[in-house]
Amino acid sequence: MLLLLLPLTGAEAFSVDQLSIEIIKQYPHPDTPFTQGFFFDEGLVESSGGYGESYLQRYQPGAFAPQQREAVSADYFAEGMAKHGASYYLLTWKSRVMLQLDPETLQETGRIAYSGEGWGLASDGRQLLMSNGSNRIRFFDPSGLIPERRIVVTQEGTPVNRLNELEWIEGKIFANIWLTDRSVIIDPQSGEVTATIDLSPLRRVLDKREKVNVINGFAWDADSERLFVTGKNWPLVFEVRLIKISD
Repeated sequence: MLLLLLPLTGAEAFSVDQLSIEIIKQYPHPDTPFTQGFFFDEGLVESSGGYGESYLQRYQPGAFAPQQREAVSADYFAEGMAKHGASYYLLTWKSRVMLQLDPETLQETGRIAYSGEGWGLASDGRQLLMSNGSNRIRFFDPSGLIPERRIVVTQEGTPVNRLNELEWIEGKIFANIWLTDRSVIIDPQSGEVTATIDLSPLRRVLDKREKVNVINGFAWDADSERLFVTGKNWPLVFEVRLIKISD
């Protein structure tokens, strides 16, 4: 079970837990994907970014070769990706277009316009959640992409900027902070950070000769309660457990 995901009340609501991770397993992973979206749906699903280089792939943890791989139009720089309802949705960085995809084929079935940049994407089962590199997260119905509400993410009153890849886990928002080895757990109603996660122990396992990029990607297997983490151009996917390092 993941730790510390129950709603906080009273005085506890103002405390921020300091977490780190314990590595449960390591799985080989091609170091070519510039990982953007990353989630679990009967296997790991991943989007890789880059103009003229973006693609989607599906694979089982530990399988080096993907079960499926589909190219994204060269016009688009693939970003965050999530499953919502019966479809997958894929953000594009600056094109202001979200692609709707068939989960079986990874083929495009529709396009929806949105405003601003698209970075991270997640689903709470009712709405899609989108980050744009700021400290704001938008909640919206994908049928129209008109934001139903927004939250401003703060930690003890200080804005938390550069929110990137998102994952919805047991009623909380997990968000990577771009260009850092830190992630945060966010209360979806208030926008308050309830915990920070130090992911730097993962780097100590990676070969220092590898040209690895930033940490980018949480994937939650709800059925088996497994949490996966990887990064851009990382040769490994890690299965981890959260551990508390301070009171």
